[in-house]
Amino acid sequence: MGFLVTIKYHPKLENGKFGYDMDQEEEQTLKVGKKEEELTHEELAIAILKQLSRRDILVKEVEALEFVQKKLKVRESKNGIIVGHKKYTFNDVTDLKSVHVEDINQPAVQQGPPPPQPQSQPERVNLSQVPVPPRPQTVIREEFFDPEPAYQRYSQQFQQMGLTVGKKYKIIKELGTPSISGGVDVSKYRILNDTGGTIDVPIQHFTATAIGKLDEKDTSLGPPPEIPLSYGRGEVGSVGSMPVLRPHV
Repeated sequence: MGFLVTIKYHPKLENGKFGYDMDQEEEQTLKVGKKEEELTHEELAIAILKQLSRRDILVKEVEALEFVQKKLKVRESKNGIIVGHKKYTFNDVTDLKSVHVEDINQPAVQQGPPPPQPQSQPERVNLSQVPVPPRPQTVIREEFFDPEPAYQRYSQQFQQMGLTVGKKYKIIKELGTPSISGGVDVSKYRILNDTGGTIDVPIQHFTATAIGKLDEKDTSLGPPPEIPLSYGRGEVGSVGSMPVLRPHV
């Protein structure tokens, strides 16, 4: 049969100091041997002597109980202990076989492989809730936005539409009407403006090379022509209309 050994002790001082904290008393209970095995008093003594030889605690009192709850008296003697009526010394620690000792205050460590975990079912994904990234715009080429001098007087209106005079823009589509030859007579460009949106602009406002921005205060050309204001939804008009934005989704 095995034994339950209760040890009362003073812990070692912290912060690297020598000695023990005599004002603090702690207790530890050990299970020596197993209930189904026959354990002798000699084997019990080796387990207790190993605890007495520890340098991190100062043992104050030891009490041993058989698993049948029979109390054994344990006393300290010169160079050893007395269990029952027999004395055991520290020399017996190396002479006797190893004894199974378990701290019952600590959670038991599971032996062997862990139990199989239930397999989780794969989570179903609602495709309608998955965000779809926008498709990248295909860029045909890039040209400079350089409207005729009369239109450059409307730079503030252009800025409100996301356009900057003299800046190069990406053309993503050519718009127009079908031609007799089977092609398309291109009249407008669909471009990406300064805000990342799209806007349709007549092709005459673009050039492959930069022309330089006209000074709005330059009056050498005289006052700007009278241009009717047409606020049709959202495109830059051709000659005779005010530049107006038409966003495309």
